Amino acid sequence: MSARDVGDRIDIRHRVRDADGQLVDATVSVVVVGPDGTVLTPTVSRSALGLYDASFLADVPGQWTWVWTVAGPVDDVTHGAVDVGDPAPPTYGTLAELKHDRKIPLDDVDDDPALLRRLVAASRAIEDKCGKRRFWRDRTPSVRTVSAAGRRLLRDADGDRLLVDDIGSLDGLRVEVGSTLYGWSDLVDYETEPDSALVDGRPITALLRPCGGWSQLGDRQRVRITARWGWPAVPPGVVEATLLLASRLWMRRNSPEGVLGSADWGTVRVSRMDPDVEALIREYALE
Repeated sequence: MSARDVGDRIDIRHRVRDADGQLVDATVSVVVVGPDGTVLTPTVSRSALGLYDASFLADVPGQWTWVWTVAGPVDDVTHGAVDVGDPAPPTYGTLAELKHDRKIPLDDVDDDPALLRRLVAASRAIEDKCGKRRFWRDRTPSVRTVSAAGRRLLRDADGDRLLVDDIGSLDGLRVEVGSTLYGWSDLVDYETEPDSALVDGRPITALLRPCGGWSQLGDRQRVRITARWGWPAVPPGVVEATLLLASRLWMRRNSPEGVLGSADWGTVRVSRMDPDVEALIREYALE
């Protein structure tokens, strides 16, 4: 039983053999049960003599199980399972890149756990410094609900802009208005901004409607957005800032009191934030 991540497509295969161990064709079906009790019946395709394939989307964490049922020349029932986890947030840089910067040989793995801790800490620190921005994209769409009246609205000759959390993909994007009490209806008269944001590797940050479009909803109306939140790609500046900060944290182990000794300069106090790191992430920080 192997482990996979939420949002993965799980491909499964069953081989039908007769009593002599030879592959034979038969009537094959499969039933998949998710960890939340959801029952799926994926389409089964014959790939070759006695080989049958199916697939399903693992959209929630937990153990997914399936049962193959075979009828015909061979009667058989076979079970399978896979563990699906909700992956931890990624790092904005790799362990190999950090070791290269620190001139540590790749085959020297003694310090890998400690280096990885610094890389994770640096990645989360960069997010915090940028106003809790996440420079990675959710694997599957999820729902966030906001109040148009309570959000910051920008108005100009083009229309009303509703500022939203970073959206990293148009896949699965859905905008609805209404309320839990009275129901929801799809909204189609909007545009995403900035223009060409996703093509440029940046997120959608606003939804544009004609002037008064958002204000017309009224104080009790809410906006429900289903989207893959985050950034479509990690900006190069964020990668470089993360590696710089992780390298700094690695060297910091030699200066636990914030003071680093140098044969050339003597004792030097380590500043709280590297100015190069701040310069690299300045354009990505939310005000």
